[in-house]
Amino acid sequence: MDESFRDRTAFIRGAKDIAKEVKKHAAKKVSRGMDRVQDEYTRRSYSRFEEEEDDEDYAPQDGYYRGGEGANEEEGVSSDATEGHDEEDEIYEGEYQGIPRQESLKGGERLGAAAAAGAFDDSEGQRRKDREELAQQYELILQECGHGRFQWTLYFVLGLALMADGVEVFVVGFVLPSAEKDMCLSDSNKGMLGEDEERGGPGVRDVGVAGGEKSRDRGGQEGQGDVEGDVGTQRGDVWDVGGHEDTTHRLPGMMVGAFVWGGLADRLGRRQCLLISLSVNSVFAFFSSFVQGYGTFLFCRLLSGVGIGGSIPIVFSYFSEFLAQEKRGEHLSWLCMFWMIGGIYASAMAWAIIPHYGWSFQMGSAYQFHSWRVFVLVCAFPSVFAIGALTTMPESPRFYLENGKHDEAWMVLKQVHDTNMRAKGHPERVFSVTHIKTIKREDELIEIQSDTGTWYRRWLVRCLNLSQQVWSNFQQCFVPEYRRVTLMMMAVWFTMSFSYYGLTVWFPDMIKHLQSIEYASRTKLFTREKVRHFTFNFTLENQVHRGGEYFNDKFIGLKMKSVTFEDSLFEECYFEDITSSNTFFKNCTFISTVFYNTDLFEYKFINSRVVNSTFLHNKEGCQLDFSDDNNAYMIYFVSFLGTLAVLPGNIVSALLMDKIGRLRMLAGSSVMSCVSCFFLSFGNSESAMIALLCLFGGVSIASWNALDVLTVELYPSDKRTTAFGFLNALCKLAAVLGISIFTSFVGITKAVPILFASAALALGSSLALKLPETRGQVLQ
Repeated sequence: MDESFRDRTAFIRGAKDIAKEVKKHAAKKVSRGMDRVQDEYTRRSYSRFEEEEDDEDYAPQDGYYRGGEGANEEEGVSSDATEGHDEEDEIYEGEYQGIPRQESLKGGERLGAAAAAGAFDDSEGQRRKDREELAQQYELILQECGHGRFQWTLYFVLGLALMADGVEVFVVGFVLPSAEKDMCLSDSNKGMLGEDEERGGPGVRDVGVAGGEKSRDRGGQEGQGDVEGDVGTQRGDVWDVGGHEDTTHRLPGMMVGAFVWGGLADRLGRRQCLLISLSVNSVFAFFSSFVQGYGTFLFCRLLSGVGIGGSIPIVFSYFSEFLAQEKRGEHLSWLCMFWMIGGIYASAMAWAIIPHYGWSFQMGSAYQFHSWRVFVLVCAFPSVFAIGALTTMPESPRFYLENGKHDEAWMVLKQVHDTNMRAKGHPERVFSVTHIKTIKREDELIEIQSDTGTWYRRWLVRCLNLSQQVWSNFQQCFVPEYRRVTLMMMAVWFTMSFSYYGLTVWFPDMIKHLQSIEYASRTKLFTREKVRHFTFNFTLENQVHRGGEYFNDKFIGLKMKSVTFEDSLFEECYFEDITSSNTFFKNCTFISTVFYNTDLFEYKFINSRVVNSTFLHNKEGCQLDFSDDNNAYMIYFVSFLGTLAVLPGNIVSALLMDKIGRLRMLAGSSVMSCVSCFFLSFGNSESAMIALLCLFGGVSIASWNALDVLTVELYPSDKRTTAFGFLNALCKLAAVLGISIFTSFVGITKAVPILFASAALALGSSLALKLPETRGQVLQ
């Protein structure tokens, strides 16, 4: 009886052991199967699957699991007290924390030292492995979150920031002629912005004295006497819009801003740095609309450019980190359309505001708020609206994960998931992710010593530490792993910017040159005319009077546009209520002549002699003239068309970016742009140049979109905005160089700009084909 009972007990115990083994191996097979499915879905493979058999335990990995024969033998002799407790699957608490079990240290002091040294040597490799795992997991999470309302909301918010950058490119070029005239800046002192600009009474400037005696008081008081010598220099066309003068104070600011804000965004966060940069842009754009000095105006625009310079690097990096792989190329290209919208907005506002003198008001006798200041103020709206909208958006979860902030990243991703699911009508779906891989950042810790106890010293130490981190991160872009990519991208960015900006500024200058030739061909010439006792009370336009004699004539209520008097004599004449534009008196003599309420300032008298003449109540300051409205409208309309012409290229690049790849898009668009350059030799008229401008802009925009997407995807998340900011800063430097070279040949030859642009585009397209293709890759 007892023997039978013992046999039955042994049989039951053996059956339990067999069932336990079967259950354990079945669980391991299921786990392996799930891992294989996950790895196949994420296109990754692990070497452990090639080395293990279905009936084997997991191989030891980093001390987290124990297996092998020893463990199985120990389990076979386990007592009844431990039956049902799988000791092999237990995770030792110290082992979970990275501390090995005590038995593993028996006779292993040297092994522990070697392991520590190996861990130190392999830290960078481990970080790289962690980043790869994070990239794969992050891609799966974005796919689970889906693409919907959250991404589209962020699209429009960041679009406003990109629109502000597009506006900034045009603002200074549009207002510079009006600002120079309003602030009394002549050609002879454009480069002397540090000098006193207000001389001769409040609101009145002594403009462009190049020689001779000191000028008379222009503050409305009567003055008379002889003034001999060269007074002023002849000004060119008032509406020299789109010229290259604005590049000396716009692009350098944007260049500095791109590098600084791009580096800071990898350390402080995309959203925070974008908010600060847009705030800097808004504040100084607002100030620039009110300042009176020309030098102060340019300084404010310089700082405004520093602020907006960070928008492009941060916006593209920020948006890309919310996009899954299959949507990234397309939607980043759609985002580029807002830069075009910014240019259209600036052109339309300039067209509607600047030429209208009625859009102005005056405070006292000195301060005048003209319409160009209203335009500057209106152009700050996109940046202000972007700041308000951006405050409602979260930080990039990828930035949080790169800095070890797991909970913050999880909350943002859950917000993305829930927002999209509610919009799609599935509010019941639960965000299934519970744990996300994070990267442990190895920042240098600076001990605050006793001599840094004050707040400003601590602030200084932190700023220095942050600067060192930004510079160190920038240097990481040139380590062997990224050196080739960075150098190739530098060459592509430089050649693209050199040709694009050089030609886009050269086009308006050529159009203006053709306009001036055509206008000069219609100039009426009057020689040796003698006019006595005659009253001029009608408009004089596009005329040249040489060797004329005017005796006891009256010029009353007269508008003079592009009128030049050369070697003429005015005796006992009377000028009253004169408004002039591009009007000059060269080598003329004025005897016993009275000027009352005119804008004939000293710089309009070139090598002229004034004898016993009187100036009464001259108009204060430099008066803006709007008699050239048709030319102004034409320039703004050309800019509007040139910006609108990139719309087809934007649409095509967005639809094909993920289908044909970034490199083919970049190289193909560059080749087409290169071919379009050769048509420039046929641009001998204003309409032909406008058509060629639209053609070049339409085919070249696709290469810029591809370059933006490629830059985002080639660099890891901890270096993305740093590298993008540096390349964008290099782009601005190349733009300054290209504009300076191309515009120097306006009116001389077309061959040099055509050859330079074609060679640069051909070189850029050939180098682009040697870059790695990023289509179909997860975001690093």
